[in-house]
Amino acid sequence: MKREVVKSVTWAAIVTVLLGAAIIFGSRNLSRFDAALVAYTFASLFAAFGLTYRYTMWLQRPPTALYWRRGWEAFFKRPYRKQNAINWLKRVSADFVLNHFIWLRGRYRWLAHWLIMWGCIIAALITFPLVFGWLMFESVPGDLDSYRIFVFGFPTSVFKVESVFGFILFHGLVWAAFLVIAGVMIAMHR
Repeated sequence: MKREVVKSVTWAAIVTVLLGAAIIFGSRNLSRFDAALVAYTFASLFAAFGLTYRYTMWLQRPPTALYWRRGWEAFFKRPYRKQNAINWLKRVSADFVLNHFIWLRGRYRWLAHWLIMWGCIIAALITFPLVFGWLMFESVPGDLDSYRIFVFGFPTSVFKVESVFGFILFHGLVWAAFLVIAGVMIAMHR
């Protein structure tokens, strides 16, 4: 096997094992893990392996490796560190959070992309912690109208099921789906 493949497989295995360990640790030794979601968990572990493998292979290509190394050297160059960090925050907020570069191409294109992107991100931020057992809800003993949130197995806040917070929280994937559907409809209309 080529050295690049061995290195990529090694990194992919490390990332997959770390994610597996985080799932075991975060779900309190699988005590808070929903066994019905085991297929999603293995699919996520497989995806983590595949993405890491491909990214590591890409980073080992000579032009990519050169740009990667020189880019980080320039970013951390001593007199420019503070300005580079400020510029990075501006770019993340403008280009990632707001998708300003797409706004310049057209407002409807921007709205479609922004809605689809944030709908998918919100759905992932809800789905993965639930699948991995990192986030869980249990009814409060003696008060069936209240739920307690467990994060990484640790009890946190309690909320009423019929509260506005409960309604928003339990329908998080619905809100994310509304964003994606609206974005797709705008894209189809375009």
